[in-house]
Amino acid sequence: MYKTAALSHGQAMDRLAQELIDEIIDHLDKPDLVACSLVSRSFLPRTRTHLFRHVDVSSRRKLEDIPRVCIRSICLGGYIGVPIELPGVEHASFTAILYASDPFLDSLRNVHTISLTGTSIFIRDPAVLYAFLARFPRLTALHVDCYMQFRCWKEPTDVPKIDSVRIELKGSTRWALGLAKNARRLELVNASAADVRDILDAAADLQ
Repeated sequence: MYKTAALSHGQAMDRLAQELIDEIIDHLDKPDLVACSLVSRSFLPRTRTHLFRHVDVSSRRKLEDIPRVCIRSICLGGYIGVPIELPGVEHASFTAILYASDPFLDSLRNVHTISLTGTSIFIRDPAVLYAFLARFPRLTALHVDCYMQFRCWKEPTDVPKIDSVRIELKGSTRWALGLAKNARRLELVNASAADVRDILDAAADLQ
């Protein structure tokens, strides 16, 4: 009896169009998405799209867990979309973020928004920040709301082209001049008149 029921269920699933399955999954909440992802292979692509589109890294532990998950199931990287966020990070070490993330960065091809927020982020130099951003080929938007602290100054040579940049200034604008050169839309918060002049002098493609 059980085998017959299971077979009938499988046959019923085969008769449903994938488009209909996807449409139903689009309306599920997170617990139901998790449950559906364990039921049928036909549910996996759509459930993963919703479950991994937004990655919230609010602690170092979560940051360390993400590479482990992606390494165990490398296909997940293709579902991670927008945004990668670092909300409420207190005195985050950007070097730790960069290298803890390194094993799975190459698989995150769909990320197009990155938000760096918190109190302070310590970075070796601007070139390291720019190199990190350049790892995301489809990155189109960057939001920075934290105090950027650099141990030394190394002028970036490879500047990523990001269409939309929003920076809530806390300190010098010098590190952001390279981003302004290629941005088409730039929003500055808490900027002085001198900051605006420096940014506009550097900007070339603003619309």
